[in-house]
Amino acid sequence: MSWRVVAERDVRDPFRSLSALVLFGLFGLLFAAAGYLGSSGGGGVAPLLASVASAIVPLAGYGICYGVVAGKRQDGSLRVFLSLPHSRRDVVLGSAIGRAVVLALAVTVGFLLALLVFVAAGGSGFDPSAFLGTWALACLFAVTVVGVGVGISAAARTTGRAVAGVAFAYVLFVAAWNWIPSLVRYVAAGFRFPTGPTPTWATAFTYCNPERAYSVLTTAVVGGPSPPTTAAYTTPGFALAVLVAWAVAPLALGYLAFERGDL
Repeated sequence: MSWRVVAERDVRDPFRSLSALVLFGLFGLLFAAAGYLGSSGGGGVAPLLASVASAIVPLAGYGICYGVVAGKRQDGSLRVFLSLPHSRRDVVLGSAIGRAVVLALAVTVGFLLALLVFVAAGGSGFDPSAFLGTWALACLFAVTVVGVGVGISAAARTTGRAVAGVAFAYVLFVAAWNWIPSLVRYVAAGFRFPTGPTPTWATAFTYCNPERAYSVLTTAVVGGPSPPTTAAYTTPGFALAVLVAWAVAPLALGYLAFERGDL
């Protein structure tokens, strides 16, 4: 299949420069530090690894994805590439799969180094199921971030717009998402601060954030405080659906915009 050729190329590209070395080195350093800190605590290493992945995966994922389509579109190399037996769908799908593999490899390297440091430092209380579950969820989170990043890159005409798009996505998911229901309620109340209990839809909306979904899933794996309600949107099943939806929907929308746009 033609998308496999694109995916293989996008997996190899970072290794032809220093970008893969920087990426793997950064993940290795941060996860190794988490492994060392986890060896001296009593809570195990998995919660620390989940926290590190939550912080670094979005930054690294958007960083390696913003130019994967938009950069080639801007410098004209995409026209040459599409003159070969590759379709635009192959470009988008192959780029997403290739970058997802690279980011998942970085996560895997980080987890392995964290485990080695944890053992070397004499850590105790290691839970294999929590470790493997956290690793799998971090890889899934990486796939979600790549779906968003490649979708933005496919929809953008220039790398500048792609950078703005991924920066907006990062701020939206990390800092601004939970404020959106409050802003909607503020406007709906006639630009007055709303009073009374928080509506169900507003609470449910906060759980549609991929960052929140990843947190819900990791909490279910490593243990943690129970959600304040037993509503369906607080369950791990809903969180898993949110991560999958964010991996697929932006990629599909980016492809549609890319398919209809001029090169």
